[in-house]
Amino acid sequence: MKSRARRRNRHPLFGQLRAQADFGYWAKAPHWTSDEAAALSLGYAPRIANSATVKPYFESSYEAEEFDRRSILIERAIKVNALKESFSPSEFITWANGRDLDLPEELRDAVAMIRASDNALQDEVDELRKQISLLKNELELVKKDPNPRQLRSLQIMVAAMASRKYHFNPSAERNSATKAIFDDIALLGLSIDKDTVLTHLRAAFREICDKLDP
Repeated sequence: MKSRARRRNRHPLFGQLRAQADFGYWAKAPHWTSDEAAALSLGYAPRIANSATVKPYFESSYEAEEFDRRSILIERAIKVNALKESFSPSEFITWANGRDLDLPEELRDAVAMIRASDNALQDEVDELRKQISLLKNELELVKKDPNPRQLRSLQIMVAAMASRKYHFNPSAERNSATKAIFDDIALLGLSIDKDTVLTHLRAAFREICDKLDP
């Protein structure tokens, strides 16, 4: 059996400059594998430190042994649903914190920055959805029950145009204005019943007269 002193000697595989993890890059990944999480949790690049590359050094390298130990913990956590099969960086950090696993501060910071950015984006999305929902509700209310002030403004406009342009008399039994309005609507390629025109005209004048009465 190898001595602990020998096992703690850093193997050349882990001493390479290219073996150091790019935490900023990996924090942006939507999910990690167990190998990737084990390597990153030790500060190593997953393409350098993985099950295939470290296996020959389990008995001679402390880093390789620790990689194997963490891989086992992660894989068993997946089996009991403590971690998803495809877990996000933030999910792994939360799980690792609950197991008191020592993690590089740079890894924690990189993941925290991405999570804060995602949360801010989600807040914006939620706010937009809220605004859209409010607008939809307002639109439905307008369709079902027009705003009284808007309706009155529309009736004033109708009464003014009917009176000044078509010389509509709301108290007369018959009105040539009704046919004139009907004909002008037809010229626009639109259609409406003559009785409907008369009904709306009288309603507009009646509403205005009621509002003007002391």
